[in-house]
Amino acid sequence: MHTPTKPSLQEIDFDRVRGDVDDLLEIVPGVPAVYSWHRRFRPPAPEHQQAEEFAAYVLSEIARPHAVPRQARVGPVYRVHLESERSLPEGKIADLLRFCADLTFRRELHALLADHADTFAPPLYVGRTRSLRKRLHQHFLGETGLRERLQTAGIEITTARVRYVDLSALYDENEDDDAAIAVIEDVLSRLFFPPFTVRYG
Repeated sequence: MHTPTKPSLQEIDFDRVRGDVDDLLEIVPGVPAVYSWHRRFRPPAPEHQQAEEFAAYVLSEIARPHAVPRQARVGPVYRVHLESERSLPEGKIADLLRFCADLTFRRELHALLADHADTFAPPLYVGRTRSLRKRLHQHFLGETGLRERLQTAGIEITTARVRYVDLSALYDENEDDDAAIAVIEDVLSRLFFPPFTVRYG
């Protein structure tokens, strides 16, 4: 392995790129990396929305699917199905509507969702790759299943943000370094529980 260097986190914001998939991929380096997808929230402008409309956006985002549905067999004759379901309690909904009447409250909540959601949310997905550009191309084309899984939650893959760490310093195209990157991906997945990852390892 190469001499260790401090990993540097980079972010790719596809929402700022206009064009087709090829245009998006022009800003993606073809480096070995561990990477994660992060959800973007687009709350309505607090100055242009009434309390009910702003609260409706928040409630609709809470109600979206937040994980991949799971199925499993239990014993010889049962199968269980799990899916995410989230909602605010009735009392909290009433409080949300009441506080959303205050423009300052709407501005603060807007800033938290639009600019700081990643502080509070786990990554949607964690992956590893020998070439970040090739792997993201596969995701965009729907070859990995991630695009479809995100669409179940109303998330278009090209509007999400990608963060990655270039692992070129660890990678020299031999089997041991592939295994090392796989361990990093597995550790990150088990620590941060990305809900749209189907399986670990």
